[in-house]
Amino acid sequence: FDLQPPARHRGLVRWPQRLLAGLLAAAGLAAGGLWLWAGSEGSLASALAWVGRHQPLQVEGVRGTLRGGGTVQRLVWSQDGLQLQAEQAEWRWHPGALLCRRLHIERLSAHRLRIDDQRPADRPTARPPEALTLPLQVRVAELRVDELHWRGPPALRLDDIAGHYAYDGGQHQLTLERARFEQGRYRLLAAATAHAPVRLDLALAGALSATVPGGAAALPLTLQATLRGPLTELQAQAELQAAAPGTAPEPPALPPLLGFAARAPQQPARAPTPPAAAAPASPQARLSARLTPW
Repeated sequence: FDLQPPARHRGLVRWPQRLLAGLLAAAGLAAGGLWLWAGSEGSLASALAWVGRHQPLQVEGVRGTLRGGGTVQRLVWSQDGLQLQAEQAEWRWHPGALLCRRLHIERLSAHRLRIDDQRPADRPTARPPEALTLPLQVRVAELRVDELHWRGPPALRLDDIAGHYAYDGGQHQLTLERARFEQGRYRLLAAATAHAPVRLDLALAGALSATVPGGAAALPLTLQATLRGPLTELQAQAELQAAAPGTAPEPPALPPLLGFAARAPQQPARAPTPPAAAAPASPQARLSARLTPW
């Protein structure tokens, strides 16, 4: 007996398979075309222009590709009185990492970054965030800003900022290897939990000069400071120590991060110092405070 269905019936059975194969082929061609377009010059400018039609974003002088990154001569984002302006910005990334639910940015930099907050002073008081979770793990291998201007008030300026940032799904960690403010040089290590209750652990070290009332010359100082605890009740501690007059001290070692010490960069080991005659103690000043920003 012939158990094969008639040819007409076999065609009816196979048409969903053919339709699925056609859809998969069309999707593959579309994905391939999109990948090729994303690697072509001008794709980054087209993508940012599309974003600008849906967000308060303005860009000028865009060069590069969406797949590899590029440069923007001027970028301005503003909303509700808050404006951010970046000049000579650069962005390099690895889009393939998105397949593993990771955003990997190789370089994020700007020559000049201006922040102007003109939002009404009587706006409703913000509450501390209950969580700081992100949909993707994030890594910024190189983060640089040559000049950071905060219009204020009060107006502030930081120079030569360099560091990196990472988010692993459980915590955020920001490392500033260097930054200059006024006549001082600083380093910073900060970590914050992503899930409630959000806790901050921040360590700061710096070397600066301060003018003493009635003094003829600025006094060189070193600084170590920490800011720790839940966002609703932060504990601040700072210690200032005077250096020898006429010297240019280096920023001291960063205080360890409580709860994140295993992930903090290790300080280089120092050779033991041979015993020496006791020297006069340097003047020190210590400060402790409890902050309730919300």
